[in-house]
Amino acid sequence: MSESPSLPPTPRFSILTAVYETEPAHLAACLASVDAQTETSWEHIVVDDHSTRSDLAPVFAAHAESRRRVITRAENGGIVAASNDALAAATGEFVVLLDHDDLLEPHALEAFARAIDGEPGATAGYDRIVWPATNREVPVRDPSARTDVLYSDHDLLRPDGRCTTPLYKPVFSVERLRNHNYITHLVCARRDLVLEVGGFTPGLDGAQDHDLLLKLAEVAAPFTHVPELLLHWRQAPDSVAADPANKPYAFHAGVAAVQQHLDRVGIRAAVSLGPWPGIVTIDRELDATPTVSVVIPTRGSVVTIPGHGPSETAARIPTRSRCCCTAATPAWNA
Repeated sequence: MSESPSLPPTPRFSILTAVYETEPAHLAACLASVDAQTETSWEHIVVDDHSTRSDLAPVFAAHAESRRRVITRAENGGIVAASNDALAAATGEFVVLLDHDDLLEPHALEAFARAIDGEPGATAGYDRIVWPATNREVPVRDPSARTDVLYSDHDLLRPDGRCTTPLYKPVFSVERLRNHNYITHLVCARRDLVLEVGGFTPGLDGAQDHDLLLKLAEVAAPFTHVPELLLHWRQAPDSVAADPANKPYAFHAGVAAVQQHLDRVGIRAAVSLGPWPGIVTIDRELDATPTVSVVIPTRGSVVTIPGHGPSETAARIPTRSRCCCTAATPAWNA
């Protein structure tokens, strides 16, 4: 009786890359950085979003690899459509998001694997989160719990090939993530969770990663920060890394992504473009006008209370006494 051929093992990481009209040299460098990974349990799903350049096919041929699949779309659909196609083709336990001209550090996947397996170095959590819509609390992650979403530090890759402007990120904060996508690159998440939240949202091209992170935060916060520079974000001439003005539509999509997130979790607020590219302003609705109590500790010295005349501002306050001023204040903006 003959045995059935064994199925190939499921890769731990599925690297997703959408390609469109990429500079061949940049694409080649991106593919080479994947091939150089010290962690070998990966597959690379590359979706060409109907590029018109004829010089990309030789790049794919030169970097043919049994773990790499190149899918060519029949028509151009945009970054969200291409990314969803890549996600649908993935089989790994985790997905890793890699842009078509960025570079991975050789140990990037290995660093994520160490963090997933619970080795020291990665950090998670920050506080308890309660979503008003469901009153469901997401507690501080237990170190023994499984790791669902990870992100690393990154720097910028200049046109001259030198790395600059390293971004060392803080531990996870959902409030910071709402105001701007401080995580950006490199992101790794469990594939089943990415599918559970619906993958990449159509209509949010340019802010699709920010939207995905917000959706993941609703089911898997807090994320795990791997404090290593694992990705080099290329400052290509047409990229946001080189000039935010290259993709103004991305910032409007970011406003929509944050607004949809707040609506889902039951936070009543209006989102608008912030004072700087990539930053949003969140104006929250409050149920009532709150009061703010200001406690001023003193040591028997003369103090000045702003807003009062000279004869009223100076007063000797007994040692070890405290002045508690309570006043109604207008609503605060986030």
